[in-house]
Amino acid sequence: MTDEDGQFYLKANQTAVFYGIPAGTVYSVSEVKESGYNQVIPNASTGYTDKVVADNVEVLPFVNEPSPAGMLTVTKVLDITGGVVPNAEDVFTFILYESVEVEQDEEVGEPIYEYVPAAGKVYSVTVGASTYTYSTDEDGKFTLLANQTAVFEGLNNGLYKVEECEEGEDGLTIEYSLETVERTDADGTVLWQTEQTSGTGTAAGGNSSGSAGGTEDPTKEEAECGTLTSEGLTYIFTNAYKACGVDLYLMKKSGDGTALNGAEFMLYYDQALQNPVSTEPYVSGSYVNVESASVDGMISIEDLQAGTYYLVETKAPQGYSLLSEAICIGIVRTAQGFEITINGEEYTEDASTIVGELNITGEEGNEILYLTVYNHKLLPIPMSGSAGSYITLILGLALTLTAVWKALSMTRGKKQRSK
Repeated sequence: MTDEDGQFYLKANQTAVFYGIPAGTVYSVSEVKESGYNQVIPNASTGYTDKVVADNVEVLPFVNEPSPAGMLTVTKVLDITGGVVPNAEDVFTFILYESVEVEQDEEVGEPIYEYVPAAGKVYSVTVGASTYTYSTDEDGKFTLLANQTAVFEGLNNGLYKVEECEEGEDGLTIEYSLETVERTDADGTVLWQTEQTSGTGTAAGGNSSGSAGGTEDPTKEEAECGTLTSEGLTYIFTNAYKACGVDLYLMKKSGDGTALNGAEFMLYYDQALQNPVSTEPYVSGSYVNVESASVDGMISIEDLQAGTYYLVETKAPQGYSLLSEAICIGIVRTAQGFEITINGEEYTEDASTIVGELNITGEEGNEILYLTVYNHKLLPIPMSGSAGSYITLILGLALTLTAVWKALSMTRGKKQRSK
């Protein structure tokens, strides 16, 4: 039975027969265009119009053929912040899904689809003047490097979904975050953006079957789902990249382990101590922890990138001596994280325990370098006129007299030998 809009549904090779329509009734029949198919018969997109019911049975054939297959492309783009270029060999993993009909919605007579991994689908990636061919694995997964595009040709037209793996073994590292998903098909463009990027998703164009083209605030999944037609289906995934660094937490202590405030340090990029990380000194006791409480003796210098640094004490706490030499801190980025050296020696401090004890905060994903710098007390210098000054004077005279006595003894010995 037709619905309130006069619509009815057929699968391939099915026939609908209508009974009880009075002779002489004028009617029209047209087919709603189905994605992935072109109508061949009748030629007119309006179907059969101004037909009249007669006593005989009239057959109105609708013949469709698959639309020419379009290309589905997936491109990976990076939005780099902080000035540190990522590893060119970092791999990004995606999953291609295709739609399959699982059941029929009896209320509206439309099929219900679900997305399943599209295994064994061939795609190509062009690098320079060379093009390489691959295929998705059994889970529909495929990989790209930054600024590469996967081109799928020969896919049947229909509904597809592409998502980037963000978590798990194939997911993004802490330095990457998914920023936008832009999908363009025959019905327009849908752009999903993270809240950090724009505060809301945006969309342009008309509705796409299985997608949210035209909605004011598309979800990420709506941007991932699109319709492949002869006009193609494109995806652009943009990741924000910010290199992780090393957070330096410096504790200033006396020889007996007492935390010392008021020491000042400068950190330099060069051994000549001409290029400072900050023009302002770092002062011990200035660090404020997660509980908004200052920590005696502590300094924090966060988000240091790979390189060599020179830490110099420029002012010691009152009554204490300055460090005699700069501390050389080496930071090397590796595939596993960072390798850190202090004055050429590998750093092996168990930072995780220290972090827990001190409630340290820092850049998420950064490694933590914890150093303790000890100062030793200066020897007391007596004030003029004090008892100490007389003791110093007596000791000085005694040393002078001893030196004179030795000189005289050496002179006498020479005279005796000359005789």
